[in-house]
Amino acid sequence: MHKIFVEARSKVSLLMPDSVLQEIKKLPERIGIVTTVQHYHKIGELRKQLESVGKKIFTAKGYRTKYEAQILGCDVTAATAIKDKVNVFLYVGTGVFHPVEVSVKTGKKVYTYNPYTKKLKFLEESEILSYNRRKKAGIKVFLSSQNIGILVSTKPGQQNMRLAFEIKKKIEEKHKKAFLLLFDTLDFSQLENFPFVDCFVNTACPRIMDDYSKFPKPVVNVEDIKEFLF
Repeated sequence: MHKIFVEARSKVSLLMPDSVLQEIKKLPERIGIVTTVQHYHKIGELRKQLESVGKKIFTAKGYRTKYEAQILGCDVTAATAIKDKVNVFLYVGTGVFHPVEVSVKTGKKVYTYNPYTKKLKFLEESEILSYNRRKKAGIKVFLSSQNIGILVSTKPGQQNMRLAFEIKKKIEEKHKKAFLLLFDTLDFSQLENFPFVDCFVNTACPRIMDDYSKFPKPVVNVEDIKEFLF
């Protein structure tokens, strides 16, 4: 079956009201901007506005992304590429998943600007701590598990079969058992058909972790356990 992926563009302006600009003026001088595909095309107007109040703006193109300043759940290299050039990051968009990833991967403070509500917020430490606690708990279970299920998506852009086979090989070299579990759209209830699995390793979109509570067993993203295998 042929598939066509259409990138959606938001029509909302990224220009900040004066009240938000006053808050921006209090931030450090060197700011890195990251956003999602919905807003990247309007980053230019935001850059000019921030530069007009004395800020130096930095952006970069990520490893797996198509556009300048664009980040994905599985790729925040647009941020890591400039982390040594900036004091803080500004994420333009909604939600906290992406800015948390930026903060964790760069070690920098992150502010979020929601272009729909026109609100500027600082990414709270509690949100990062929650992410890190869940990550550490998953790693701990993974290291002690004997039977590991490797989740592999067949969706274009998420499919990473080569990495899945590499992970399977490395796990088995440690005298553990590894099982490849393929899916298009993950049905959490189907995971209950594998009661022998102690822990799941996710090689698909990292945002699957947003539904952590739906998994019958602990789950960890593949990027979080690579250092223990390679």
